[in-house]
Amino acid sequence: MVVRGHSPAILTPMMKKIKNVAYKELPVVTKLRKGIVGIRRSPQRRELLGRQCVAANIETKMVLRDVKTRWNSALIMCERASELREPFDLTLRAIHKLRKYILDDDEWCKINELLKILSPFREATVMLSNEHSPTMARVTSVYQVLLNHLEKYEKNDYDIVPGPAKRHRSNSEVVVSHPEWLVRAAVRGLDKLENTQMKNHVKSSTDDELKKYLSDGVVDPDLLRKEKTGIDGALGWWSIHCKEYPSLAKMAKDFLAASGTGVPVERLFSDGTDLLSHRRQSMAPETIKICICLKSWLKSKELFQEDIRDAMSHKLAADAHEINLF
Repeated sequence: MVVRGHSPAILTPMMKKIKNVAYKELPVVTKLRKGIVGIRRSPQRRELLGRQCVAANIETKMVLRDVKTRWNSALIMCERASELREPFDLTLRAIHKLRKYILDDDEWCKINELLKILSPFREATVMLSNEHSPTMARVTSVYQVLLNHLEKYEKNDYDIVPGPAKRHRSNSEVVVSHPEWLVRAAVRGLDKLENTQMKNHVKSSTDDELKKYLSDGVVDPDLLRKEKTGIDGALGWWSIHCKEYPSLAKMAKDFLAASGTGVPVERLFSDGTDLLSHRRQSMAPETIKICICLKSWLKSKELFQEDIRDAMSHKLAADAHEINLF
């Protein structure tokens, strides 16, 4: 099985590019944003929007404005505006200065089309940001799905995403997206390595293992779908074939067990201020590590319950031993 990976960080520039293109190619997005800013600017206008929600029998919510540093804020802004379309329009009509920001039916259709384009990116972000299971093996397939999704809209009437799909599907990425080509490249690289750098080295069983692995071809992606075959992705495949490829399986597990994004690390740093408050900054590094680990176990519920019980048992036994010494 060939492991192909792109850095998940490559999704971020793609998302930002789409957002920038949307604002440039679709004036309706800027128009919507100005209407939202106009309502949010005044407490009286926000209150008027709330009354319009009640009159329309819609849950009272506030329209949301996007943020430049968050690509998905444009999606959230459009979603909330679409949800509050009737009270939002009525509020704009009731305020003379904001009437120029009222959207017609065609403009709302463009907003809904933009929602269809951006929604898969949010789903991909949530999937790859999961910190309870490895996501590295999913990056390539998710990236491929997003590219295919963008290409569907390259020829539409709104012309929202002509650039991003072409820009991100370069020739090199097309080559990597075909595992057969990647296998051939790996074989050529291995032959070159053997001819130039490994002439004087004794061939080991690992060499034969690698050649056997490369000669077996590419695994059908459908076989890695748990709901169909019971094999849980690339990691599941390597677990099944660990005896057949012992050395490669160890390498694959070390690589694929990593997170596909830096989100878990970012969350860890965000939790730092909760653990190390202004009144508690003298904790030893080992104590900090134990607290973070224990918190992760507790959040994982049943996943690490046995580890928690073992840790508590060892701790109680150690405390009892110290008491007996005295």
